[in-house]
Amino acid sequence: MAEETYRYLSSTVQKTLDVLFVFMTDQKEWALAEVATAVDLPVSSVFRCLANLEVRGLIEQNRETGKYHLGIKAFELGMYAWKNLDLQTLARPYLEELSREAGETITLGVCSEDEVLYVDRVDSSKVLRATSTPGQRRPMYCTAIGKVFLSDMPSYEVIRIAQTYGLPPRTSKTITDVDRLHADLAEIRNQGYSLDLGEFEEELCCVATPIRDATGKIVASIGVAGPLARFDDDKKEHLIQIMQSTAQTISIRLGYSGNQLPPVKESP
Repeated sequence: MAEETYRYLSSTVQKTLDVLFVFMTDQKEWALAEVATAVDLPVSSVFRCLANLEVRGLIEQNRETGKYHLGIKAFELGMYAWKNLDLQTLARPYLEELSREAGETITLGVCSEDEVLYVDRVDSSKVLRATSTPGQRRPMYCTAIGKVFLSDMPSYEVIRIAQTYGLPPRTSKTITDVDRLHADLAEIRNQGYSLDLGEFEEELCCVATPIRDATGKIVASIGVAGPLARFDDDKKEHLIQIMQSTAQTISIRLGYSGNQLPPVKESP
């Protein structure tokens, strides 16, 4: 925000927004006194704020309990904000910072027609580096980013994709058995990241982490890729930490509020 903008700020509007932001938690309903305590304002002031928010549909009051919760207009506003987000533009500065810290090529991928579609890349400054190009597609079963998406799918979807496209070996390390793939995906769900240690290209390593939207759905994945020889255990551990932090930050910008992975999806 430009410095001169602060001259136009209204304390009343700011207090009202503080009250509104109290409801951005997992607690569904708030008593008037609870809101007042949370924002450290007199109950009378908070009541006026809530009344103004309620008349515009951003806050609603439960007539049985007297407590307050977010109104439908807040949901509509959030959905419009989410639809207008440009994931690539939002993520780009975080990818650039991650590339500087990791020293390797960073890719951003989405799931498109049962494949990974690369939508952005930040190159490593090293001569020997990964070369995935935005617009390229890759199979999901043998790439770190792809396995992130598979780990978010129910098992019958994984089986469908495997039966439709097969699991042909790309290298000697490629998983070509559905049961082994399911076991690998279960581990990814549990640990919160995916590894490709030469499964797609013999000497290429990739670590990938999920980006989630406000519903908890995985909508994109960040991958850090480079020559397998440069990815020792210490480096992989470091990469996992900074990637998970970056992915969590982007997810929060997309409205995600959870700290843990969602429950594992079961087959119907």
